[in-house]
Amino acid sequence: MTDNFRSGNSRILAKTLDQLGQPLAILDRRGVIVFVNSPLCQVFHADAAQLVGQTCSWQIADDDAPFAALRTALAPPAGALHGKLTARQLTTPIAFGSTHSGQLFLPLLDDEGTPHATAVVLGQWAQLSAQVAAAEPLSLQRRQMQADALTRIRSRWPN
Repeated sequence: MTDNFRSGNSRILAKTLDQLGQPLAILDRRGVIVFVNSPLCQVFHADAAQLVGQTCSWQIADDDAPFAALRTALAPPAGALHGKLTARQLTTPIAFGSTHSGQLFLPLLDDEGTPHATAVVLGQWAQLSAQVAAAEPLSLQRRQMQADALTRIRSRWPN
């Protein structure tokens, strides 16, 4: 793939994610923000350049640090870090005036199922939790298919 083609696709992807209407951030496997869309920037009254490169963690040392609440709120829970679609209900707004009551953590997996990044979407808890509930049967189905495949492979091994 050429660099021109890749950069063109990147712009199209960024534009598409900006048009979602829901605040969204993408974190790499180390918890570093690699992308934020316009709605997220609007919620936090920030430019993307101020947020990209920030590390998200449950253990933000200084509450007065810029965007400390955001960086703590975007830190993925353990389930998401292990490849599980996860939703979390917010008990307090993560930004003054925000009406978002939930977060959806979508692990971005490679072919082997290893999480390489996490997309974090802010939204209304009822809608986000319903999306997770709808995805659970698919996850169980996938796990059963994987278990069946392992059983077939093991049955071919000589004793």
